[in-house]
Amino acid sequence: MEEGKEKKSDEFFQQFLIKYREAMIRVGVKENHQEYWLGWVKKFLEFENNETTAIKKDAVDAFIGSLKIRGYELWKLKQAQDALHLYESLEAQLAKAGNGIPTQIPDLTWEQVTEKVANIISVKHYSQSTLKNYIGWIERFRKFLKNRAPATARSSDAVTFLEHIAIVGRVSASSQNVAFNALLFLYKQVLGVPFENMQNTLRAKRPRFVPEVLSVNEVKSVIECLVDPFRLCAELLYGCGLRLEEGLNLRLQDILIESKIVRVKQGKGAKDRQVPLPDTVLLRLQNQIKKARELYTTDMKKPSYDGVFLPEAVENKYQRSAKEIGWYWLFPGIELTKTDSGNRRYHLHATRMQKELQDAIRDGGIMRKAGAHTLRHSFATHLLRLVTISDRYRSSWVTPMCEPR
Repeated sequence: MEEGKEKKSDEFFQQFLIKYREAMIRVGVKENHQEYWLGWVKKFLEFENNETTAIKKDAVDAFIGSLKIRGYELWKLKQAQDALHLYESLEAQLAKAGNGIPTQIPDLTWEQVTEKVANIISVKHYSQSTLKNYIGWIERFRKFLKNRAPATARSSDAVTFLEHIAIVGRVSASSQNVAFNALLFLYKQVLGVPFENMQNTLRAKRPRFVPEVLSVNEVKSVIECLVDPFRLCAELLYGCGLRLEEGLNLRLQDILIESKIVRVKQGKGAKDRQVPLPDTVLLRLQNQIKKARELYTTDMKKPSYDGVFLPEAVENKYQRSAKEIGWYWLFPGIELTKTDSGNRRYHLHATRMQKELQDAIRDGGIMRKAGAHTLRHSFATHLLRLVTISDRYRSSWVTPMCEPR
């Protein structure tokens, strides 16, 4: 029985040998180190056959532990670990393919990984903030692996990294969740390797908190401390329940004055919706549209002006839309942005709006933590109170004058 088992192991190793050599070349293992890597894999296979490691959670960890007990030097332990990381990556693909030889080996460099992440996120129409966050966490994961080749990454590396940023890095629960999603995206969408055994990962505790809500008078005091166009933008955030980016991304064609409607395009979750316009902002909104039209006329007279920035789908299909009045920003940026083809106009920057709003919150005497999204929370809370009061009065209208006995 033992003889058959050893024969099977040797046969498997010989089949695996060619693919493993190719993988070592792809991940950049030096030629004079390749035989040592193959030696570690062969020793590991002998260890699996001769030791009762089948019931253990991770045979690789057990093997590395046995080397430590036998007094191997640190650099040899590191070399053995790297060799087995690559082995496990190939073994996982072998199991997935089900034919004994993996059909594809991830051979991307970290620069190629970043490029592929950007391409996939673009195809899936994820936001630019998601792209920025994912690439940021993938870069931190790369440094954590000490620039080890992406093909050698495995689930245990992700577990260790997530626990490291929770314990040592002391990141918040939301940041750790973003890191988890970034690594999940990296493993499944880019590298195509398993992302398993994550259920026991130490996770940062997510605190429960109630969103901050300002009273009607507090909202009024904050808005009165602002000047246009920041005041009008804040009024739309509160009066229409918009997110900050939704308010800044409004185009002239999205404002329907006669219908008193604002069309929100590609909001959170790439969804469109329509919201009613409050009567209190109609006059000043018309003035803002007039100012935007005047700036549009000035921009069109400039030879280097190349239009406004457009959504990627519109840019690819309707390039002339960049210079159409309908696509011009309701809140255009102060300065033009230089591009390869000329100068383009962007909307009012979110950082500028947030700074003006923070100054207004301070000047309005608000001592609690608040921001642009607080206006949206306040809108929802005040609207809910109005609905509740309305329902209460409506129920009183149909309540009998005397209660039944």
